[in-house]
Amino acid sequence: MVLVAVNDRLGGAIELRAAVRPEAGAIIRGLRQRGIQHIAVVSGDHEAPTQKLAESLGMDRYFAQVLPADKAGYVERLQKEGRKVCFVGDGINDSIALKQADVSISLRGASSIATDTAQIVFLEQGLSKLCELRDIARDLDRNVSRSWSMIVAPNVTNVIGVFTMGFGIMASVITNNVSALAALANGLLPLRKVGNDRSQDGRDRERHR
Repeated sequence: MVLVAVNDRLGGAIELRAAVRPEAGAIIRGLRQRGIQHIAVVSGDHEAPTQKLAESLGMDRYFAQVLPADKAGYVERLQKEGRKVCFVGDGINDSIALKQADVSISLRGASSIATDTAQIVFLEQGLSKLCELRDIARDLDRNVSRSWSMIVAPNVTNVIGVFTMGFGIMASVITNNVSALAALANGLLPLRKVGNDRSQDGRDRERHR
């Protein structure tokens, strides 16, 4: 709240509040749809506007009047509750919290110390890619798990087969090589998807010309 004086007399008051990024609401809804169960805002602002912000965006929790040096402490507090914390910040006072978090994200135009500390930096001045990043991470995790299954399952079968089904060296070698090639092909699927997406983007740009 900023009080305004006119000729040494109180003329009125101006309430200042932080601007909300236009994409914030859609991002939070998108994260909810992707299974993110706990979203919180950490702010140095006063209690009332921070609470209003958290309620308007559908946040689960808010921390108000947090000093820059204490942001990392709140991240640690969430971690001690058993949560994996992804912290998004773009200011100098976010750098310690970015380092403390399990996953840290900043964006283009942020302070240099924030972009240097963050593990992930968006190359545009907005958070519209946050949900897409979640999808990429989930797909990559599934891909790695699938590759492990393609390698482990055949080799376990080989070991069992040697003792119970009379597998010889040749059968074991063939099974092992086939499983390794299958895992390699599976590991290259994300690159193929990126290539297809780029080709689609190129075709879309050509149509718009």
